[in-house]
Amino acid sequence: MVAIAKKKKKSSPLFLLIVFLGCVAIAAATVVALALRPPDSNEAIAEHGAINLYELLAQVRTINLDDNFPDTPEAVMRLYNNTFRLLYGWDRSDTYTISQILRFQRGLYSQALYDLNPFQQQLSNLLFARGVEYDMGIELVGLHQGPPVFNRFSPDRCTVYVIKFISNGQSFHYSYQLFQHPETGRWEIAMWDEL
Repeated sequence: MVAIAKKKKKSSPLFLLIVFLGCVAIAAATVVALALRPPDSNEAIAEHGAINLYELLAQVRTINLDDNFPDTPEAVMRLYNNTFRLLYGWDRSDTYTISQILRFQRGLYSQALYDLNPFQQQLSNLLFARGVEYDMGIELVGLHQGPPVFNRFSPDRCTVYVIKFISNGQSFHYSYQLFQHPETGRWEIAMWDEL
């Protein structure tokens, strides 16, 4: 008696394609969910609390933007946020140092943003805001910087979201718009909005 061998059932190409696309969809959904999860405020506050403002000021003072401009949007915003920490953490009566930091920070602006914000006006607005915060007993306790989100139609433009955590439990959300200057290649801050 001859045994008849059973044929192995082959998976159809359509079934394999569906399984593959399902795996890709699950992986994409996981990446999106991780990217959109809200940041851990405790982590941002702990990181901020560990920063020594004297060391940070010394570090910022060694940077020459003409020779060593940050080369990515992340680096531009990291430097900007460090100057922001200094502006809102430094002794508010030391207006000389605050004005130096502000002048440095303005070097990260696009020319249009620089022109729209005269230095003396921006400095007096900053000192007024610091005075109001001091009177209310609140201070900056943490910063969270998200990754850049590039414009899919203009890869020379991107948005960086920043959350500022305040000692009274509030948080303020900002969207910073950056663009890559066509001549210098520098990523400059063009504007920002509070969300």
